[in-house]
Amino acid sequence: MGREGATTFMGQSEPFEETVTLTGMIGEGPNPSVSLAFPKDDACPDVDPPSLSGTHASNERRIELRMSLPFLNDDDCSELGRIALIVKLERKGSP
Repeated sequence: MGREGATTFMGQSEPFEETVTLTGMIGEGPNPSVSLAFPKDDACPDVDPPSLSGTHASNERRIELRMSLPFLNDDDCSELGRIALIVKLERKGSP
């Protein structure tokens, strides 16, 4: 998964471009569970990486994943806060 954009904090913006490989699984059945995990961060190896989980609605061709994304202190990897994130993927057009 590639990401690019900019982060802004206290009025200062910094561009970023990054590629991340997620690992995970999709369960069996018509509306299987889906889970994806980010890789471990070398800078904070003792912190579990964030993960996304949700379901695949096959008849609606939609996947909805949720996660609680932590923000970590660069100095000591302590958690500064979290933000709730919902990712919705929907396939348009005919199957």
